[in-house]
Amino acid sequence: MGFNHRVGTAKIRRLAERAHAGQLFVSGGLFTDHLARVVELVEQYGGSLAQIQAAWLYAVPATGVGAVDLLRRGVSVRVVEMVDLLQRDHDPSRNGISQWPRRDRRAALVRYAVLTDWHRHLSGPDRFGYTSYEHISLADTLSLPRPAAPPPPAAVEIGELVSWRPGAGEHWGPVVRRLQAARGPQALPALLAAYAETVDRGPACCLAEIRSAVYTLVGTPANVPSEQLLDLSRRWWSSTTVWEERVAIKARTASRVPADRTALCAKLGSGDQWVVVAAIEALTGPGDQTEIEALRRIVTKPEPTWQWAHRAAAGRLTRIGGPDAARALEERYLNPMAPPWAGYPEWLNRHEATIVPVLIDKLADPRWQAAAPAALAHLRTAQAVGPLCAGLPTTAFKLAYMDALGRIGDVRAVPALLEQTRHPRHDIRDHALRALAHLDDPRVVDAAIAACDDLHPVVRDRAARILVRHPDERAVPQLLRLCDGPHAARAAAALIHCADERALPTLWHLFFCAPGRQTRHAAGRALARIDGPRRYPPNPDIRVKRAYIWLLGFKPQWQPAGTLRQGLDDTDPIVRARAVQALARLGDTASTPTIRGLLTDPDRRVRAAAATALRTAGSPSA
Repeated sequence: MGFNHRVGTAKIRRLAERAHAGQLFVSGGLFTDHLARVVELVEQYGGSLAQIQAAWLYAVPATGVGAVDLLRRGVSVRVVEMVDLLQRDHDPSRNGISQWPRRDRRAALVRYAVLTDWHRHLSGPDRFGYTSYEHISLADTLSLPRPAAPPPPAAVEIGELVSWRPGAGEHWGPVVRRLQAARGPQALPALLAAYAETVDRGPACCLAEIRSAVYTLVGTPANVPSEQLLDLSRRWWSSTTVWEERVAIKARTASRVPADRTALCAKLGSGDQWVVVAAIEALTGPGDQTEIEALRRIVTKPEPTWQWAHRAAAGRLTRIGGPDAARALEERYLNPMAPPWAGYPEWLNRHEATIVPVLIDKLADPRWQAAAPAALAHLRTAQAVGPLCAGLPTTAFKLAYMDALGRIGDVRAVPALLEQTRHPRHDIRDHALRALAHLDDPRVVDAAIAACDDLHPVVRDRAARILVRHPDERAVPQLLRLCDGPHAARAAAALIHCADERALPTLWHLFFCAPGRQTRHAAGRALARIDGPRRYPPNPDIRVKRAYIWLLGFKPQWQPAGTLRQGLDDTDPIVRARAVQALARLGDTASTPTIRGLLTDPDRRVRAAAATALRTAGSPSA
């Protein structure tokens, strides 16, 4: 379908206005006014027409208008793909926030404009807290202005807070947060006094606030005297309250005064996972046999919920090293949340013979349906193909199963993966095609050809990539269709290997009319390989002329010597250099005197090409 960006933008704006009719923005006013401001920002930052259209539509899917509906209304695939990216949930607490703009910088600009408008029109603390991490990451990635920083906190007079007590209907929260921000030698005693008054009879919300502040101060004890930390550690070391016991260990570690190793090893036998983790983090230096034995009991503890203790103990044993620690690690409990190979992939390679049967058995355990396929994929064991294929239709972790089958690369997985290419979810169809792309089987091309008609653009994009990577004469019609879209360069490159005469009209069109250098060069390489009649450039574009002169050097059957000799006198130095190279490739000795005269050409590229051509022909260059 043809797409007129000028008309399409007006239609897209009307579509957005209908979809958001009556909807209000979070700060008040119409949501469509927010969209207009976002579009204005995208234009201000040099966004393309496709990005402007995506800015109008970025929130439309939330109103029930899906990708298929947008495509049916004539919205371009590029715009729909950006809208799809902008609808995904981006958690500001995850590291992936800084990575997704690099996957699609066009969508990143729209997202930046959206966050900028939110930042300018939200009020109160939300203005600085909401999505600030993502906003800053996008600004740095795109080299655009960062959002305004929040004002510095007001100076805190800690003296008036130490003696404060909540009245009727008041809570500790605001004062506790101010004490935590003030730090200093008076903060921790004041918080501990508040904790003593609240632990047995205070509201649960106040107790949670106080505990959080105490734990934060003990963990990052800036301006907290070591004597206070040591006193707190001694007071709570043998507490019957698990939280107090954890704080005692953390305070002893923060005081930088070495704790008694015997006492810390005794804490390794605690029944609370977080006490154990705190004790392990406090242990430093070389370990002894007592510590190794205590850590061995932890790593062999058959409790899946103890994943953090398992990881901490395994890390400590690794740092200790030696044969005793290695033997303890060999006995480590297979925890699906913290498997032995997490961070140590060489563990799988060392234990491949014994772990593969265990992992295959674990596929039936729902807790292992993510970790087991990942490990089998790392080992690339063909023994797992049958069980993975058998479990694929029913598992909730289809993506992990398909990724494992693709990495193993066994053609026995083709039927199971082909079945998933018909799944209702587009991401599963996409992953099935991605796994099939790793398999050397003719059915892969058939699946990709069928997927070129998929309703979702992501699946069609994956099918195009597969056809490009697996050129086959059966795919020639589909590759020719792909030459009309964003995959033109890759499709033309695939047609090089097909060498099918049916592609000649399309390749000539790309060669003469494609705006991109990569597409034009791929079409030229395909034309150089496929036999067919000569055609002449329909326009005087200098880029096409240079490429055409290069192409003539691969077509002796066209008898292009006359055209190439004319190119030796062209005003463009690149055309002259290409003509020299083409004549040398054709072995045209009649042009040697003219080429020798180009040794004094004003352009160094022409002189270098002439010297190389004369050396190749065995003629003296001077």
